[in-house]
Amino acid sequence: MTWMEWYNSLAKPRWTPAPATINLIWTILYPILLVSFDFVFVRAVRGKVGWKVGLPFAINSWRTSCSCRSSPGYAAFRWRRATS
Repeated sequence: MTWMEWYNSLAKPRWTPAPATINLIWTILYPILLVSFDFVFVRAVRGKVGWKVGLPFAINSWRTSCSCRSSPGYAAFRWRRATS
C-alpha cells in the first residue's frame, strides 16, 4: 500500500482541504517561517535581543530547514521526477 492509498483510506472530515491546497500552504509557509526565525536569530547575534530569545528561533530555524526536505511540495517534486 502506498502512502497515498493509505491517506485516501483514512476517515477524514468533509472540511479536510484537498492535498493540492495543503501542498500550497506548506510550500508558502515554510519559507516564511525560515525567514522569520533567521531574522530573530540575526538580531540575537547583533545583540539587539538576548540569547534567551534568539536560541529557540535558531533551533527552530534549523529544524524548519531540515523539514523543508520532507515537505509535501518537495515530496511531490521528487515523485513527479521519479515517475517521468
